[in-house]
Amino acid sequence: MLNAKISCLITLLFSLNVYSVDTSVCYDTAMSQLDLNRCAGVNNKKAELEMQRVILEIQRLYKGEVKFLSNLEQSQQNWETQLELDLNLKFPKADEALYYGSVFPMCYSSYKTRLMLQRIAFLKEWLEGSKEGEVCSGSIKHEYFLKHVER
Repeated sequence: MLNAKISCLITLLFSLNVYSVDTSVCYDTAMSQLDLNRCAGVNNKKAELEMQRVILEIQRLYKGEVKFLSNLEQSQQNWETQLELDLNLKFPKADEALYYGSVFPMCYSSYKTRLMLQRIAFLKEWLEGSKEGEVCSGSIKHEYFLKHVER
């Protein structure tokens, strides 16, 4: 629980001004570790917003699929728990001030962002749809249906 609070605090502290900062420019112009930490926080916030966008779009495209949407919600909750466990595994002493040094916020945010981007790529399968002949697509709707019927 403490690590979850630390995670939220780090993300919040280093993601200020997220809408006004281009990440690539941010890293190119960073002059200090504090700047790099801020850039990593901005990147993390952008990934969080993309995750929210993808989930909302999936919910819109699959409305009426009650069992699927229930499973999506449970899957996301389980993934969020796993994310915290993975962060705790990578940084077991995150609650000890300065244990990892001044680079910790950057490292923590960057690792969290990497895991979030993997999850986003996984979830986007339901937005892209299955191709003709994919017989094991399960709950993923066919790409034609998603592009021509739902949008």
